[in-house]
Amino acid sequence: MAGEGAEPPEVYETIQFLTESMLISGASLCGAGGGFLTVITSEGNGKDHIISAFKKQKLSASIMKHADIKWHS
Repeated sequence: MAGEGAEPPEVYETIQFLTESMLISGASLCGAGGGFLTVITSEGNGKDHIISAFKKQKLSASIMKHADIKWHS
């Protein structure tokens, strides 16, 4: 990433939440404007774990509504 503060607050909060929850091993924000966020899930975690965590933290409404989430194995 370009450095702290380069990403939108929602993206920063999402990365922080997923990292602190130990659901991801790393993340990178790529592209400008219509860019995308790539995450590497921690071993044993995947799409269902992340969606469940979003719902528990009430993150799903803001994140899932505005995101075009694609999952790749």
